[in-house]
Amino acid sequence: MHATYEPFFHTGKTIAEYGEYTVIQCESCGFAHCLPIPEYTDLKSIYQKDYYTKIKPDYIERAEKDRAWHEMIHNHRLKVIEGLTPGRNLLEVGSGPGLFLNCARQRGWQTLGFEPSKEAWLYSREILHLNVKNEFFGADDSDALPKFDAICLSLVLEHIRDPQEMMNHVKAHLMPGGVVCIVVPNDFNDLQTILCAEKERHKWWVAPPHHINYFTHASLAGFLQRSGLKVVKQETTFPLELFLLLGFDYTADDLLGRKCHDLRMQFEQKLEQLGLGTLQCDLYDVFLKHGLGRHAVAYAVL
Repeated sequence: MHATYEPFFHTGKTIAEYGEYTVIQCESCGFAHCLPIPEYTDLKSIYQKDYYTKIKPDYIERAEKDRAWHEMIHNHRLKVIEGLTPGRNLLEVGSGPGLFLNCARQRGWQTLGFEPSKEAWLYSREILHLNVKNEFFGADDSDALPKFDAICLSLVLEHIRDPQEMMNHVKAHLMPGGVVCIVVPNDFNDLQTILCAEKERHKWWVAPPHHINYFTHASLAGFLQRSGLKVVKQETTFPLELFLLLGFDYTADDLLGRKCHDLRMQFEQKLEQLGLGTLQCDLYDVFLKHGLGRHAVAYAVL
């Protein structure tokens, strides 16, 4: 079944339905997204007022509790970025409570963040003392901002109306040869699809209007290439769906989901402590080869 929606001319196969929303594999965009696309005013209200108070009220508390694990991941990604650019001027769009920026600063980067949530912005400013603007990143910032050696967007593109417009803004503020690091959920991957079919589970990762866009490793790389960037490295993260294979159905049980997350953290931190980081990279490269992993990570250069 195909559906065409004017005036946006998004067309493609319907792959999920959620309340009033239809998710299509959009032929013009090259990735899946919901229709209708939520209005900007509605999204602005969600991310300025509700995200850290109603939708994820314990996000900052959990991030602080898991800080050592987050820092391990952030330092790995920063090491990759440092191997791609000699510069040390970094922008993070959607910086949340600021743990990534804090790691970057500790490594000698000059940092700036944009974070629309007041709660996350206050944490990053008052607790971590970071340079973060309590604003949405967009065209109005062009005159005031310098160009950056690296720009990072972690778990941002799935939430916004127009990822292509966002990448245009990003490129406008990126130095020639600069690096972009993008992290998005790896959704509609084969393991999710098979597990849904096996027990007739609902597609638990489909969650508009909070998640508008749905990427895979392949569609993220294609999107970046169409945006005029060269993808130089892709990575994946632990495929949480493995817990479903083991009989732990975390999709409707937050406490069980937290336990699975804790086990994932323990696994990765233990490998790091034992000096087995290379083993983890090799294992996760196999997951990547098969399109698996909870998140798709891509590094691209201008």
